[in-house]
Amino acid sequence: MKFPEKFELKILSRDWVLKHWGPPPQPSKEMLIEELVYKLSLLVSPDFNITKGKREWAASFMAATAGYTLYVIKENFNIADPVARRAIAHELVHILQYHYFRPHYPTTLDKKMAIQALIEGDADLVADIYCNLTGMPPRPKPSIPINNPYIALQSFPYIYGECFVSYLYDRGGWKLVNQAYKIPPISTEQVIHPEKYLKREQPVNTTLITNETGKPLYINVMGEYYVLLILITKIGMSEALRASEGWGGDLLELFYVDEAKEWRLYWNITWDTVKDAQEFYDAFNKALRNIGAVKIMNGSNRVMYKVWSYIIEVFINNRNVLIKSVKEIK
Repeated sequence: MKFPEKFELKILSRDWVLKHWGPPPQPSKEMLIEELVYKLSLLVSPDFNITKGKREWAASFMAATAGYTLYVIKENFNIADPVARRAIAHELVHILQYHYFRPHYPTTLDKKMAIQALIEGDADLVADIYCNLTGMPPRPKPSIPINNPYIALQSFPYIYGECFVSYLYDRGGWKLVNQAYKIPPISTEQVIHPEKYLKREQPVNTTLITNETGKPLYINVMGEYYVLLILITKIGMSEALRASEGWGGDLLELFYVDEAKEWRLYWNITWDTVKDAQEFYDAFNKALRNIGAVKIMNGSNRVMYKVWSYIIEVFINNRNVLIKSVKEIK
C-alpha cells in the first residue's frame, strides 16, 4: 500500500489534548450513567471517578491520528527514545487504514472493542516488523493493568489486538488481514480466541426480561473481556480466564426507578453450555465473597448479597446467569 500524497503533522501540548480531547470539567449525564454501570457491575470500586479516569487515559498517549493528520503530544514524546519511533510507525499505519478501509465503529461496547483490536493490532504488528527491520527492541508484551480496571478496559485493543492480527497474518498474510476489514471481528471473544473468528462463531442474541415499566437509560453488550476484568481483580488471572471463556453473549440494561429512588442494573449473560454457566456462577459468587459481600439470602439457584451500598442478586437458569444490582439513592 502506498501512502496518500499529503498528510499533516501537528505538535500538541498535553494541556491542549486534555482541554480538547479530554472529558469536560463537569461530567455529562452520559458519563455519570457510564460510571454507574461500571460500579453496579462491579468493574470498579464505589469511589471511582470517571472524569479522572478519562483524563488519565487522554493524557497517556504519545501520538494519535485523525483522518490524514498525525498528532504528536510533545511532553510524552522523546525523539531519542526508540519507543517514540515505533509509535510513529504505528500511527502511520492508521493513516493507511483510514485511506484504504475507513473502518466503521459499532455502538455496542463489545463490538466496538473488537474493531478497535483489529485496527490497533494491525498497527502494532507493522510497528514491530519495523522494529525488527531496523534493529530496535520490540515492544514488551503488554499485560492487563489489573490495579486500574478502567484503564484495563480501554487497553483491550493494545493487549489483545496484535496477537489477533498476528494469528491472521500467520495463516493468510496481509490478504487475510486486509480481508478482516471487510468481515471484522464482532466480539472480544473472537479477538481473544482468533480461531473462533475464523470459524465465524457468532455471539448469541441474549434476551433480558425485567419487571420494570420504564425505558432503560443504558443498554449494552459488555462481552467476554468485560466479564474477565470483573473476575480478574477478585479471584486472579487463571481462574478468571477459565470462568469467562465460555461466554456466549450478554445484554445489560440500567433503570432508574423514581418511586423507589433506586438504580437497578440487570445483566443477563448466556454461556456456551450449562457447565460454563455454573462455572461462572460459582466464580462470581466467590468474587463477591472476596470483596467482603455479606450473603443475605441463599437458594438453590439464587443468592443475594449486600456489598458496599449495593444489593446484588445472582440467578442461574440453565445456560443463563442473571445479575441484578440495586443502589438506593438516599
